[in-house]
Amino acid sequence: MKKRTIFTVCSLGLLLTGCGSTGSVMKLGPENYMVSASKHYTSGGAVAKTNALEAATSHCVSMGRQLLVKNLDSTFDAPFYTTTVTFTCTTQK
Repeated sequence: MKKRTIFTVCSLGLLLTGCGSTGSVMKLGPENYMVSASKHYTSGGAVAKTNALEAATSHCVSMGRQLLVKNLDSTFDAPFYTTTVTFTCTTQK
């Protein structure tokens, strides 16, 4: 019985760690974009921030440009951390 309980608790922990999402990049206007990422608190807020920044960077790279962050906002609304990045893509130098 003890092994089953340990297995159940560990499995639940792994499932919660993977909970979260990264939204699609939204165009706000000429050369202005926004993307948000959420992650369960067991993963920490840094993972949500990393996911949002990676999505923004990938978007700019896909256009042959470089990410320039205009605003980064992180919030905690139990049980999720959410990071929203507002950015533009500049020409690479």
